[in-house]
Amino acid sequence: MVWRVCAELVGIGRAPLGKTIDRLEQKGWVERRDDPQDRRVNRLYITNDFRPIAEPTRDISRTIERELLAQFSAQERNELYRIVARLRQSLGFSSS
Repeated sequence: MVWRVCAELVGIGRAPLGKTIDRLEQKGWVERRDDPQDRRVNRLYITNDFRPIAEPTRDISRTIERELLAQFSAQERNELYRIVARLRQSLGFSSS
């Protein structure tokens, strides 16, 4: 279920997504770790080798997020964050 949803989120099939993750793992940019509560699940973690590559995109993402959310009231933003947190939880993403 989660693989299907993740593949749909990025707009590719499950097999190509798996191959992409394999390549990222081979480059040392991500690592798979077993989920402590569900042995069928592997969680992905960004490695320290990828952090210098990812950080500039985070800055861009933060700027875009600020600009997009500026049109909403504080109450609307809080409601949006609450809904997104519920979606993340239902997809099995960690809260961090």
